[in-house]
Amino acid sequence: MKLSDELIVFLAHRPQSEETAHWYECNLEEAIVFFGDCEVMDIDALALAKYYRHVQSEALKEWSKFNRMRALKAVMRSAGSSEEVPLPRRPQGHYETADDESVRLFIADLISCDTWTAKRDLAIVELLAESGARRQGVADAKLKDLDMQRRKLWVTEKFNKSRFVYFGGLAFDSIVDWLAVRPSGSDYLFTKEDGQRMTKDAISSMFKRRSSRCGVHLSAHMLRHRW
Repeated sequence: MKLSDELIVFLAHRPQSEETAHWYECNLEEAIVFFGDCEVMDIDALALAKYYRHVQSEALKEWSKFNRMRALKAVMRSAGSSEEVPLPRRPQGHYETADDESVRLFIADLISCDTWTAKRDLAIVELLAESGARRQGVADAKLKDLDMQRRKLWVTEKFNKSRFVYFGGLAFDSIVDWLAVRPSGSDYLFTKEDGQRMTKDAISSMFKRRSSRCGVHLSAHMLRHRW
């Protein structure tokens, strides 16, 4: 089976969040191109060594290099390959984060789209970037949880723990713009076109869609790890 097909099977048999699935897709995209989307069983030790050197030669962060090889190893192991995928030394420190330039380009693209959904998405991105909140907390937040005067939002996140997160001026301005066009009829702060709330998976889908549009890989999890 081809590498791209093995990725589909891998994700289908291991229920993942949309964000995790997107992580695998992004980190395997270059491997699929490099190997010519060949049969997984045709990828031998020599080919893996060449790909390893290719990844190491790229102008990438150490976490990005590590993740590309780690994703390939997981899918090849799932496919039943006996080849050992070489991994670079695990980087020290935090997981991959979003650099300032990527965030700037992502936000600039949102600002250039003067649409209802772009205003919502910009408010979500700015809020996540400035507060360190998790997707789940932002998705579940209601209008009553928002205190614009004190620039804080009450969120309930991992392990059902609740806390206030605080945001700055950019998020404040984006939220003001969003509230001006936000449809009525829902208790939730962020909603979709049909009035239903934005789930955490919907937020991940938004990041994936916007990343594809502007050519910059960014996710809520990457913004979280800037904190």
